[in-house]
Amino acid sequence: MVPTERRVVLTFDNFADYFPPDYAESLVRGRTARGLDPDDPLVAQFRTWVDARADRPPGAAFVLTPAEAALILEHVAGWRDD
Repeated sequence: MVPTERRVVLTFDNFADYFPPDYAESLVRGRTARGLDPDDPLVAQFRTWVDARADRPPGAAFVLTPAEAALILEHVAGWRDD
């Protein structure tokens, strides 16, 4: 029997439980925009980085939607406080 992967849906609230904010902060550092569109290439770059991370918990698969990725980046940039 093949073990089932546990899906971890990443949100702003739990992102720091799995990843340090350094890379996300580096992506938005110096940007003056006050928001990101989920279709922004920066969001796609961030999602690709999350997908490529090899240090995920055993048996876990991360799920990060474009909308949540944009929200995480906006928070680490200091553009949101909700």
